[in-house]
Amino acid sequence: MGCGREVTRSMSHVDICPLLLGTTLPIGSSHAFITLSKENTLALVQIDESNTMHVRCTPLHGNCIAVGTHTPSHTLLYLTIPPYTNTNDLGALQLTDPDTFATLATLPLKLTEYPTAVTAGPLYQLPEPAGVEAFYVVGTSFILPTENEPSSGRLLVVRVVGRGAERRLQVVTEQMLAGGCLAVAISRGKIVAGVGSELQVYDFDPSSLSLTQLCSEVGSILITHLSVDDARGTVAVGDIHHSVSIFALSLEALCGRQLAKLEFSSCESVRRHVTALTRVGAAREEVLVGDVNGNLAVMREVKEDEFDKSNPQKRLEVCEWFHLDDQVNQFVCVPAEASNASTASATSMASEVNTAQEAASGVTFDVMFCTVSGRIGLVGAMSDAEYALLRSVEEAIEKVGKTMGGEA
Repeated sequence: MGCGREVTRSMSHVDICPLLLGTTLPIGSSHAFITLSKENTLALVQIDESNTMHVRCTPLHGNCIAVGTHTPSHTLLYLTIPPYTNTNDLGALQLTDPDTFATLATLPLKLTEYPTAVTAGPLYQLPEPAGVEAFYVVGTSFILPTENEPSSGRLLVVRVVGRGAERRLQVVTEQMLAGGCLAVAISRGKIVAGVGSELQVYDFDPSSLSLTQLCSEVGSILITHLSVDDARGTVAVGDIHHSVSIFALSLEALCGRQLAKLEFSSCESVRRHVTALTRVGAAREEVLVGDVNGNLAVMREVKEDEFDKSNPQKRLEVCEWFHLDDQVNQFVCVPAEASNASTASATSMASEVNTAQEAASGVTFDVMFCTVSGRIGLVGAMSDAEYALLRSVEEAIEKVGKTMGGEA
């Protein structure tokens, strides 16, 4: 890879055994990340300069499936669903203060409606105005026992109003969907949603407080993950069956109208059950994917002239992969952390080259992952020269040492 090689570093287990990583939140001069445990406990974890973890926990009411962060209001929004589907309990959005873990507001949803995706960011119309407002965007699904997949859902734009202990949730607008929304993202002021098998783009009008669908594209079976790259205007789509696809998203304003266009760019040729998806690399041009078989794969688009000039399509190729032997269920981008030879312990990616990793300086760890077994780790990038050094040491060790299990 031109921009560097990917490695991971495991961190020590915390007592709560986190099973789902939520997001990161700026607190003072540092950052904290939010995890959820199998005991349905929300934990705010901060790591100091000595790599010591500081954990604060609070029990949740209902099963929490996702957490969103709204930095301007300094709040968390966690999506809760009833513990059993055959009850009259309602799914809800719960606004929380990360400093005190006090529940500031609870917004119940409709009967059989479950919140399934959340993001936060500024919504606006092009050209980008000054002082844009950031919102929570929540995707929901109506879960019916007679349906194998949700046939309807909603897209909610929610504002945080008030200050201090008076902060509350206000639904600004909603949009009915012809399918469940399992993934949602924001790109240049527009909402990108995965609704069933369809990728949809919505415009939010701040004057009329309404949502308008600008474009859509069908190229998946069931979209579960989205990752946008505003610099290149692309959307990476994780599918539960069709692996990863890349779509080019063009946005512009013409004669007062908001226009958007989605075009298929590339996809992986093999079937992969995607469990997590994000961007990595110095230029954030590679896609980091976790699948149901416990693999981590780094993918990048390969230009057509590298294969066949007569074929106009690009190709999404796996350029690196590692079998983590543990299913990753969430990636979160965190503030860049340089490697420290005295504290780093590479017990996941290339665990047999700890000595060589100490010699590799300048490795930047800026993606955190969490697995279904409660393992937390970091993924970072190194230069090609450093990767070549570690790889040569790894190959030398393989020649003289036995692999786990005694296999050749």
